[in-house]
Amino acid sequence: MLKKLWNTIALLFIFSFCMTLSANDTLQTYFPATPDSFWVYEDQDGTELKRIAIEGEEIAGEIYPAFSYEPELEDWAKYNCFMYPSLYNITDEGIKLVVGEEIKKSVKARLKKETDTVVKMVLADNSDEIKLDSEIDVKGQENFLLLPKEIVENEEWDANKVVTKIKLTFSDLNNPTPEEMTFNFTIIETGIVVGKETVKVPAGTYENCLKVQYKTDTTLSTIPAYEVDDTEPAGETVTTLWFAPNVGIVKFHQKRNYTFLEIIPEDELQIPSDPKDITFELKKYEIKTGDKGSDAIKSENKNKVENEQLKKEQTVKDAAKSHNYFPNTLNSFWIYEDQDGNELTRNAIEGEEIAGEIYPAFSYEPELEDFSKFTSFMHPSLYNISDKGIKLVVSEELKKYVKARLKNEMDYFIDKNRELMTENEKDHFDIEVDFDIEVQTQDNLLLLSNTTVINEEWDVNEVEAKIKITVSDKNQQRPQEERSFNFTIIESGNVIGKETVIVSAGTFQECLKVVYKTETSFSTTPDIGEAGYDEIDPPGETVTTLWFAPNVGIVKFHQKRKYTFLEIIPDDAGFPIPPDPKDITFELKKYEIKTTEPAIDEQGN
Repeated sequence: MLKKLWNTIALLFIFSFCMTLSANDTLQTYFPATPDSFWVYEDQDGTELKRIAIEGEEIAGEIYPAFSYEPELEDWAKYNCFMYPSLYNITDEGIKLVVGEEIKKSVKARLKKETDTVVKMVLADNSDEIKLDSEIDVKGQENFLLLPKEIVENEEWDANKVVTKIKLTFSDLNNPTPEEMTFNFTIIETGIVVGKETVKVPAGTYENCLKVQYKTDTTLSTIPAYEVDDTEPAGETVTTLWFAPNVGIVKFHQKRNYTFLEIIPEDELQIPSDPKDITFELKKYEIKTGDKGSDAIKSENKNKVENEQLKKEQTVKDAAKSHNYFPNTLNSFWIYEDQDGNELTRNAIEGEEIAGEIYPAFSYEPELEDFSKFTSFMHPSLYNISDKGIKLVVSEELKKYVKARLKNEMDYFIDKNRELMTENEKDHFDIEVDFDIEVQTQDNLLLLSNTTVINEEWDVNEVEAKIKITVSDKNQQRPQEERSFNFTIIESGNVIGKETVIVSAGTFQECLKVVYKTETSFSTTPDIGEAGYDEIDPPGETVTTLWFAPNVGIVKFHQKRKYTFLEIIPDDAGFPIPPDPKDITFELKKYEIKTTEPAIDEQGN
């Protein structure tokens, strides 16, 4: 029953996005938003939707035109970003709709309805014996490019990208050990101007309407690996908009399939018919003349912006520049103890001069010999204080660390694959497997930002790693093959608050708690398609938490990390994948921060 269920639940996901239109003043005639203007649309069921242009909002010094809606949307599964944008912005790229949060709510709402439908059908006759749960996670860009600055007929542009993960957990009461299947979707929507048309709707007849078509394209991987028939592909969305000059959207049509339900075989469960097409046609409108102007809007929003900024500044005011959270007086030292009871001593030593600037420096006892155990936060050799914050100079050490870890994983992978060769293969082939690892990283890691505030992320570092594998047969019975695995790892930091921390060195109050997370994207050259490797959640994800005590520095460190290359190997690869690396901790055991005193001359001054 369980195996049959997993074979049944295979999913392709696509959600309707939004994109297309221009950013300069001339092209903005296709998307006017003078305050107090309104547009009334009627959908395929005769229900009206009224969009009203309201007072804009100021974000980071820029004015974003805004809209309100009557009636307000209650069912997020019915949302589409073309007809319900709340804010938009005009940039050098074009018109961008600010709909990131709304898209996340909509995707989750639609997928929840579909997964609930499957769960109910599966459990209908087995509710006392089995349990099936679903979990949905959505990540996407904040802005969606409605129209590019340069519009060329029949020339596509990338409008947006959304990544979604659906995790299904199944348990049988007769065998309660739960099993999981995860579906990872990357959805890219493109826009294309297909021409100009005359459009007739209840509000009138409009000539020279810009006709724009948006299509989604979705790639899917599953964990464990599962082949899905994606010939259509399932969940594809095709949206067509007609923009009239100086009016805006006069007609909307969208055709979409189910996502989760689309891939369920018809002979397994009774799947409802595809969602009906959605249309909106302009019924009446009024475009106001004149504009309150950006200066007026800025003045109205000034107090609001200032109050929000004051709230943000409750956290860390120039944390990096103050140096309080990372002292380095010469001859100071910090002794840490790790999870295995091993001690690490960091000593503040004489700094180095680089390009005319003095960089404070550290030495360590014992010296690090195995770079696979390196951590940027606990083993920095140099750092610098700039107008951006505290930057750790760890690029060379980080390259060695990434190479060392990946080499250990590759050695294990190759050894296990050799063990899988049959005796017949060993008799006929003399296989040789080589690999080469390249790593590129930024020169500096931004430990703390000068503008650090609670719950506001900043970019910490970026690493690119490439593993090139070459497989050759010395007997020349098989052609040589090459494949590259490319990883891009982006790390971000986030101050989540202040805490009291108790470690061997004592109790430290008002400690700054900072969480650093990596996000990894993965690709292969050439594309392996359905060869069996899956994009995980994500490969090699690392979560590091640091506690900084004022005038002391790091008092506690915790890091949870996964493998990178081995993480993408399917569970059914034929050999055991080792458990995730164990967590790493460091706690301050003893320290001494030296004080700097002015020199005394012979006269005692």
